[in-house]
Amino acid sequence: MCTIGRGAIRPQFLEVKNGIDQMLEQPDLTDGERQTLEGDRDAVTALAERLANIPTPGRSHA
Repeated sequence: MCTIGRGAIRPQFLEVKNGIDQMLEQPDLTDGERQTLEGDRDAVTALAERLANIPTPGRSHA
């Protein structure tokens, strides 16, 4: 099993958020699709912010 540090995951969250932003630019989205994508974007952003504030093993806040 491969483990990935939180620092390596943050760029992946940004990629996901950017992908959601691109999908939101599509003019043919239904209101439901738009609401779902906006909720997903908010959830990804909140998770990335929470992980940014949690120290990883070996990383200290001095």
